[in-house]
Amino acid sequence: MKWSKFNIKIPFDNDRTILFNTLSRNIVLVQNKALQTIKESMDKANVNANYLDDMSQLKSLNFIIPDPIDENSRFVYLMSMHKFNSSSISIFISLSSECNFRCVYCYQDADNAKNNAYMNEKNWKILFNYIDYRRKLSGLKSIALILFGGEPMMNDELVKKIIKDVGTFKKAGCTISIALITNGSLLTPDKIDEIGQFLNTIQFTIDGNEESHDELRPFSNGAGSYKIVLENFLYAVKKIPGKVVLRCNVSNTNKKNIIALLRLLASFRLQNLIREVDFRAIYSSQREITQCGRETKITVDTATELAEIFLEASKLGFEVSRSFVVGPCSGTMSNSFAVDENLNVYVCPGFLYLNPDGKIDKNGKLSISNSRWYKMCIKTKPCVYECIYGPICYGGCRWMEGTSTKCNKEIFEATLPPMLKAYVLSKIMRGLDVR
Repeated sequence: MKWSKFNIKIPFDNDRTILFNTLSRNIVLVQNKALQTIKESMDKANVNANYLDDMSQLKSLNFIIPDPIDENSRFVYLMSMHKFNSSSISIFISLSSECNFRCVYCYQDADNAKNNAYMNEKNWKILFNYIDYRRKLSGLKSIALILFGGEPMMNDELVKKIIKDVGTFKKAGCTISIALITNGSLLTPDKIDEIGQFLNTIQFTIDGNEESHDELRPFSNGAGSYKIVLENFLYAVKKIPGKVVLRCNVSNTNKKNIIALLRLLASFRLQNLIREVDFRAIYSSQREITQCGRETKITVDTATELAEIFLEASKLGFEVSRSFVVGPCSGTMSNSFAVDENLNVYVCPGFLYLNPDGKIDKNGKLSISNSRWYKMCIKTKPCVYECIYGPICYGGCRWMEGTSTKCNKEIFEATLPPMLKAYVLSKIMRGLDVR
């Protein structure tokens, strides 16, 4: 037996170490004494009987693997299985390009993004027929839909229609997952009562306290949106506990304001009702990436700021997301794509409203018109197989890299230790299994 080459060890406290395997994505908290004894036992090929259970667990989680296993080959095998899995499908559906907010950092700033388009019932029916065709052709067992925009609740009647129609697939034995990404202003208590129970997750974005949120995420008329969004968020968290995700976009000025928001929510004792909290750096817009050739705003410094907020959230008792796992990029998956209101198809949501990769025709068939669709799926950067972070990076976001190549290794090295500590601490604080 041998230790996996993809193991990362992070000291947690004086007595325990975090083990994270980037290939299996497993995380475990191990006593230092047990870890040292198992290592010495393996070197001597004679495992200490007192630690057989610990070693058995590490084997089952792929931290310890058989000597003959070539992990690079296993990595390629697992990645290929995931890429070309025909039993599942994941579709990002833009229900409206229109939005009632004018966020100062909105990434959809391409010239053709604000075309005031709404997906109509006819186009949804065509898309539904495509999904049904794929279900029958490939034997789909898992269907995941992510409803976004613009602001999807500006097309709320279609949200209800989608929920109703997709529900029919359950009778055919399919597992259905519907996520709603919303600014939260139009998801009022009556609408939460109506559709909340049928959604798997709802993501609200609140960028800190009232001061910072209203500066970054005002209504189209310039008015502040914080109070109405917070009111709807609090109602949703209590009405459908375990389904609501809080996202905060972090600028270079609102870190303290985000922590203030977390402390406010903690004072309401909402930690066990919120599904998880997630924090993301404000990244470049479509226009900026097109002009610069790549993402330029996310640096080691901004990523380190994020890690500090994750750690603060975990100390307050919130479940934090696994955002340290970046890949695989949805653009590399044969079973994942985005579709706009007019049924243009894009290899990933980042390219929305730019040059499409294909279209779903009136007969519910997908026709590909851009070789990017194929290239992004079959092309893998050589660095992926040479780096311990390869299985959680996959070469990074294909959209954000634009026309250049940027390595994220420096960011992983700086932020993975505090991010893993935050994740493990959030589990411990809530009495949950670390894995």
